[in-house]
Amino acid sequence: MGQAAGKPKLFISTGCSSSDILVAPLVAELQQRQAVGEIVAMGGEPLRELGARLIFDSTPLSTIGTAHGITMFLGKGFKLLKALKQIKHEFKTNPPDLAILVDNAGINFRVMSIAKQCGIPVLFYVPPELWSVWWFERGILAGSNAKFASIFQSQADEYHQLGLDAEWIGHPIVDLLDKLPKAPREVGSHPVIGLFPGSRRQEVKQLLWSMREGAALLQQSEPNAKFIICAANPMAHRIIKRDLPNWKIPVEVRYRQSHAVLSECHLAFACSGTVTLEATLMGVPIVAMYRLAGILDNLVQKLVLPIGKYNHFSLPNVLLGRKVVPELGNKDVNAERITKEALRLLRDTDARTTVLDSLAEVRPMLGEAGAVQRAADIAEKLMSGTSTRRSADRQAA
Repeated sequence: MGQAAGKPKLFISTGCSSSDILVAPLVAELQQRQAVGEIVAMGGEPLRELGARLIFDSTPLSTIGTAHGITMFLGKGFKLLKALKQIKHEFKTNPPDLAILVDNAGINFRVMSIAKQCGIPVLFYVPPELWSVWWFERGILAGSNAKFASIFQSQADEYHQLGLDAEWIGHPIVDLLDKLPKAPREVGSHPVIGLFPGSRRQEVKQLLWSMREGAALLQQSEPNAKFIICAANPMAHRIIKRDLPNWKIPVEVRYRQSHAVLSECHLAFACSGTVTLEATLMGVPIVAMYRLAGILDNLVQKLVLPIGKYNHFSLPNVLLGRKVVPELGNKDVNAERITKEALRLLRDTDARTTVLDSLAEVRPMLGEAGAVQRAADIAEKLMSGTSTRRSADRQAA
């Protein structure tokens, strides 16, 4: 799509493939409204495909766990600092009319500070949960004049309590999935199992081999099962392809087709994250998994989750406030436990029905469809304010 002259300039910052996927429909909606011209981004391939000029690919910076985050920063910190310096230069020399930041407080709180220094309005789309925000980041948040488009009502309430300008828009995933066919409810003699090892380098490497061993063991009990691995981004795709010679059973690999894969599945092995919510909305029981590397991460996991009032890590369990889908962490992510939980969800009709009925309770908690349109309305209003203010500044000069 060509960039129309004279139209507002947009800056977008994400930090992982899930954030790219969530913000892409908002960008497309603004383009369809002809509300934006040039788009500059720190993000991934989905934004490039929409015509954005990427000044930095932030996908490799996305991490799981503190230890890996520190390791990543030591390895790529110079590039990140260089990208932040470039963003500041961009904001000063060719300022956008709006900066849209998506999740990923570690990166985007820094971008938010730069935007404030440069007088750039900010729409924080899908802001982070407050329990996950470190104490030293609370100062950045408290001093922010950003607009926060919250995806959960409880999140908007918590931001309001801090005196921040937050509005509950509902979850954009509803717009993506409500119109898609749901997964088959009944399991026949040829079950389809989807494997979703994640979008971050660390989680893909650490979960893929466990999923591989679990699938091989499960296939002994379910010889007609079909296994599909979903690669979330080019990096994950490369890791998965390199691992294929290690597979002892037939497996199909699909690239960036998570929703299509879920619509075929009777069960999914899923990393913790957005895919657990996608599976929930499409009616797919999941075995949720995560691995954290190092003693520091184990301590953080034991301390942060209780402080954040959450005893679960998968989104359906967090939202429902109870354990509905099995969660396997660290040492429990092994072939035996994976297979045990998988067979229960495939063969125990009562257990499967209970899980599916419970997952159906999540949908009303996500708000009405139209979150993308509501976010676009906010973005247009903010960009209009920027245009009016700059016009007044030019007349005053």
